[in-house]
Amino acid sequence: MKKTNSIKIGFSGTHSTGKTTAARELARRLREDGYSCGVVSGLVRTYVAKGYVVGREARLELNLALLSSFIERTLNYHSCDFVIWDRTLADFWAYARMSPKVPREWLKLLQIMSRLPMLRPNVLFYVPIEFHLETNGIRPQDFEYRRVADDRIREAITRFKWQFMLLSGSRVERRTFVYNCVRSHTISASNHKK
Repeated sequence: MKKTNSIKIGFSGTHSTGKTTAARELARRLREDGYSCGVVSGLVRTYVAKGYVVGREARLELNLALLSSFIERTLNYHSCDFVIWDRTLADFWAYARMSPKVPREWLKLLQIMSRLPMLRPNVLFYVPIEFHLETNGIRPQDFEYRRVADDRIREAITRFKWQFMLLSGSRVERRTFVYNCVRSHTISASNHKK
């Protein structure tokens, strides 16, 4: 496997905040600029379709499956200019912390893994709750659960000592902000290599 310096862009936030939309729109714009992009997305939907339970009743098996798929897909895009995640280890940590069926050792492992360069975003956008929860058949329609998940994601980002940018506003404002931040990071990173 050829070693590369893919720029890893992460979106963290509770369900139904627009992370996947933002990730896909960023990938489209970067591809238009001539960059190669791999988007790691749709993991939870994949496992719900296979019969796994999400929410407070999620078990360690789901967490193992999600993490292994996340790492595998990230590795599959090792030669891309950008790897874009619509969720990060912070999201996995937060949802696992909310399930009494997931051992606490799992949280410690995720916290240790958050220091690995391969799994640490170069640019991280925290996406707060700004939209009404839509029924999608994936996540619980529990507004308190969603609020607590949001708190836990912010807790994870703090524990992981990850820097982040707040992604807020309309879809157009978000799209513009994300693109400009990533382009700025790309220019800055290329200047450091010179």
